[in-house]
Amino acid sequence: MAKQQKALQEDIDTSGARYFMEMDAFRHSLSNLMESAIADLSWNEEIEQPADVFETSSVVYDTGFHDRRTQLCRERDGAIGAAGERKVIDFAGVAFQIGSEVWETLSSSNVHGVNSYTTLTWSRKPLPRDQPSKRKESQDRITEPVENNPLIHMAHMLDVIKALVPYLMYCGAFPTRLSLFTQLAVLISDPTNPVRYYKQKSFLTGAIIHTSAYERNKDPKSALISQTVYDTDMARLARQGKPNRQLKEELEKAEKWIIDEKAIIIQHTWYSMISLGVCALLIAGGVALIAVEDLATGVDPSNLTALAWAAAGFIMIYFKSRRVQDWPWRDFLRGRIVCRSITEVQSVTGMDPQVLIAILLRLETRMFLKTRGPFNTLFSRKAEDGFSIDVPLLTSTVIDGGYIFVRVDSMSGPALVALTAKPYGPYDSISPKDLITEHNFTMAYTVLRIDRSDTAFPALVNKYKALRLSALQQTPSAFSSTYEAESKLSDHDWMTRLRNPSKDIFVVADSNDEWVAQVTVYGPVSAEVYTLPPEAGQPPVAPDENEEKWQMLSLYVLPSHRGEGVAKLLCRKAIDHLRSLHHTAPRICVRTMIAPGNQAACALFGSLGFSDAGLCTLAEGLRSNGETVPAGVLSTEYTTRAGIIMAITQNRL
Repeated sequence: MAKQQKALQEDIDTSGARYFMEMDAFRHSLSNLMESAIADLSWNEEIEQPADVFETSSVVYDTGFHDRRTQLCRERDGAIGAAGERKVIDFAGVAFQIGSEVWETLSSSNVHGVNSYTTLTWSRKPLPRDQPSKRKESQDRITEPVENNPLIHMAHMLDVIKALVPYLMYCGAFPTRLSLFTQLAVLISDPTNPVRYYKQKSFLTGAIIHTSAYERNKDPKSALISQTVYDTDMARLARQGKPNRQLKEELEKAEKWIIDEKAIIIQHTWYSMISLGVCALLIAGGVALIAVEDLATGVDPSNLTALAWAAAGFIMIYFKSRRVQDWPWRDFLRGRIVCRSITEVQSVTGMDPQVLIAILLRLETRMFLKTRGPFNTLFSRKAEDGFSIDVPLLTSTVIDGGYIFVRVDSMSGPALVALTAKPYGPYDSISPKDLITEHNFTMAYTVLRIDRSDTAFPALVNKYKALRLSALQQTPSAFSSTYEAESKLSDHDWMTRLRNPSKDIFVVADSNDEWVAQVTVYGPVSAEVYTLPPEAGQPPVAPDENEEKWQMLSLYVLPSHRGEGVAKLLCRKAIDHLRSLHHTAPRICVRTMIAPGNQAACALFGSLGFSDAGLCTLAEGLRSNGETVPAGVLSTEYTTRAGIIMAITQNRL
């Protein structure tokens, strides 16, 4: 109370404003954490099964990429989710440690003759490092004997609640929200006494909770076509404490390659040297035959010389074309093999093509490689003359590459939904309550960034114009502009708008190539421009060298495509693009300003990880969006502070 009184007496521009900002940030974050921890204790009435019929499991397994781990979850309501960001996995480990301490205090009940009980089992193994590799077949590794893991039967509701609450902090979105909370704490902490993360030991963990009613009602035939998360190969390896050594070893080889936009260049000096050495030996032998011409009787040395030189030429051509289709002489003489397809890399290195594809999927955000078909659907950078993905992908390859596909039955029929388990981004899930719940995408939608250098730019402008005018007609209250004003713009005006170098426009195309959604990002802007008046209640703005600042605006989805997760997909892809830019600042801050009363937009951005960042006026919103404010004295419409500000801070990829 004394701190509050002191803050009220001081200048709001200094310590008072900072105090209330910190308290507001902590209050919202802690409320979100509490909600996330207990939300799944209630039962969703839309799930067509009793509340005591459920199975939930989660596992953290090794990916083989720079000691990166991935968490895979099956939540209590049947949702499937995944996360791969390092801090999220670390906080999942913290939650698991707390949970295991609680679970160890529980005693197993005698369930003989008991009709209803709940079973819990868990595993925690340290992630081995720098151990000698032992080559074994995959099937051998997952069938090795494992240690007996703790198993507890719970017949009392109090024990079930004690087990479930810490488990729900481990399985689901809680670790992501805890990670966002700590990022906020680091951001607003006193620079003279900064908040720092502590380094944790890496563990491979797993846990499963299921009811006896679930076991009784489970269809025996379902085991033939589906698995629980806890029974997957990744979970079995995690319970044995086994890392993914094959991917780790092959990744170490791949890091020595040169990868440009169209090819993978592999240094293979010995191959070129042996080829040149054999040819040189034959040529030298031919010269020697000419030198001993007078000593050879009954033999024409010139014919043998010609034969030796012809053999040298044949061997040179053979060795040069044996591995790859097109190998420039300059690279051949320097011992560098230029590979333009998966099969060519396999021919040169002997690497398993599925392992290679998984590595390329994992490293896509760190390289400029562009790909072409026929099997490059999962790659985002495509070009007609790019690197050929000419080997079909296996399910295990897709998982190792950071994607987990889930088959769903939608209103339009069966579909595949991809969960992204890349080493960035928050927890990603697909729920039976909603086709798309967290940042994932269906194969029916594609996000495009309007390229100002595209030869078809005029056609892109026309498609954007049609979508923008449709948005202004159908949802006029969501925009500061009007249909009447923008419908009068000339084609030149539209092209000028889209050529603005400070604005990037992203759109979503459906399976018919129709544009169904749009969003714009404006920036980067300086800290001075980004800062609002103190009465806005804006959190402290970080220096430009520490944080790059962007404004997100003009989000719109056609009514016929709402409820399909399109807006989340679009915003997430736009943010990921900003994170992938190779700029100086180590992190980005994306801010959006929402019209008063637009609770749907607030809920959307909140689900993406945005948090409250104050209130704004319409005039401030226009300036922040890079738009013009009317001249003269502004009406209360422009000066009333009622707009909602939300922002998110993310690290670079």
